[in-house]
Amino acid sequence: MRDSERYGLAAIEAERARIEAAKLAARSPENRRSVARLAALANLPIVIALLVWACVKFF
Repeated sequence: MRDSERYGLAAIEAERARIEAAKLAARSPENRRSVARLAALANLPIVIALLVWACVKFF
């Protein structure tokens, strides 16, 4: 790609369109579900640690 194509106005507009398309795709319901699942997996070690602590402390 030549510099004139890379830094031209058409290339900038094309990149903006790609970014907007990616933003719209990221807002889809499927992605929200996967983010919630990922957050649940990230919290899983904390929950396990709290359960182990509670068992040791109270039993």
